[in-house]
Amino acid sequence: MFLDSKRIVALLLACPLFAQTAAQSSKVDATGSVVGQAVIAIARERAAAFEKGDCQKWASYLDPDFHDIEGNGTTGVEKLVQECEQFKTLPQYRMQRILSDFHVTLIGQTVAVLDYHYDVRETFGSVVLSDPHRQIDIYEKRDGRWVGVQAVSAIEVTDPPAAEMSGAQLDPYVGEYRWVGAPMVDKVTRKGDKLFIQATGDLEPTELVPESAGTFFIRGQLARVSFVRDKNGSVTEENAFSPTDHQGYHAKRVK
Repeated sequence: MFLDSKRIVALLLACPLFAQTAAQSSKVDATGSVVGQAVIAIARERAAAFEKGDCQKWASYLDPDFHDIEGNGTTGVEKLVQECEQFKTLPQYRMQRILSDFHVTLIGQTVAVLDYHYDVRETFGSVVLSDPHRQIDIYEKRDGRWVGVQAVSAIEVTDPPAAEMSGAQLDPYVGEYRWVGAPMVDKVTRKGDKLFIQATGDLEPTELVPESAGTFFIRGQLARVSFVRDKNGSVTEENAFSPTDHQGYHAKRVK
C-alpha cells in the first residue's frame, strides 16, 4: 500500500520547491502517463548505475544540491558518491537494488513525486543483508529533462524505549569485530555515555542505543546488535539481525 498525499506532503515539507509548487498547483496521478513512465525509468537507471558502481552516471541524474533524507540525517550528492566509490573497492561485495510498486504524483507541469518500494540487498562474502523500504523522490523538469532534487526514506519504525547505561557499562563492548564469512570489520567506540558502530566502508559511525543488557538498536531502523560474553564475562562476539526476517551477520572480536 503506497503512502497517501498527506503523508507525502509531511515528509517533503523540507523541500522549498515542493512546498511552493504544491501551494499553487493541483496534484494529478500520473503513474501510467508518459511523464510517469519517464520518471520511473530514471529511478531504475539510477538504481542500476549505483548497483554497477557507475557512481558518476548515478549522480548525473541529480541536481548538484540534491539531498537524501534518511533516519540518521541528510546526505548530499558528494557524500553519496563517496559511499558508492568506497563499496566498489570492497572484496567479495555485491549489491542488488530492486524497485517495484511505483506511484507517481504530478504537481503542476514541472514537479513529479515518485513513491515506490526499494529493496537494497548487499552481499559481503557469505553474508547477505536486506534493507526493504519505501522511497520518495522529487523530480523537477528542467529544459525538457527530469532532474532529481530530493529523496526521503519513508520507513516508519517505532523505536523501543532506550535503557540507561553509563560509560563504564558500555566500555566492555568497545573493540573491533570481524564478520564471519565476509571481509568486513565493525569498529565499536564510545563517546561519553554513547556507543557507536562503524563498519568497513561506512564514512562515519552510527549510534548504538541500548535496548537492554547486551542488545542495542539504531534509531529509525529495525536492526538489532547484540553482544555475547564468554564464561568469564568478557565480550567476545557480536550478532546483528533484523527482528522481522532475522537476516544479519555474526562477528568475532579481534581487538
